[in-house]
Amino acid sequence: MTALPIACVQLPPALESVPAARSCTTAALRAWGMHAAVLEDVALLLTELTTNAIRHAHGIVGVEVDLDGERLTVRVCDEDDAFPHVEHPSLEDEGGRGLWLVETIADRWGWEATGQHGKVVWFQVVAVATGSGCAAEPEAAMA
Repeated sequence: MTALPIACVQLPPALESVPAARSCTTAALRAWGMHAAVLEDVALLLTELTTNAIRHAHGIVGVEVDLDGERLTVRVCDEDDAFPHVEHPSLEDEGGRGLWLVETIADRWGWEATGQHGKVVWFQVVAVATGSGCAAEPEAAMA
């Protein structure tokens, strides 16, 4: 089975885009019947990656979600050339844990350079459906 896109959105570089990305993605996943635990994990990890892209890249942020069998892949695209790295903040630091969360919760994650400028940071989780036939009707989630 090839990957089927179920959500794709481009957002302006504003913190208001973070809940928009989360809402769009979880609506698509809910339409596909994804289990609540998958929705919660994806929402958290997407929030972290989208926030990082907006704070550091200062340009349009793209979010793409696709399903390939039972593997759900979420990609966040930005226009920054700097590669992401997991930080190890102290207990007193207020931030710096986003990629650590991604590394801890996702089954896999990574990043790729895109063209001359920008990158895609992605993560994968196992897609667990609440009912039968999660991938049986992909058109329903896109309508």
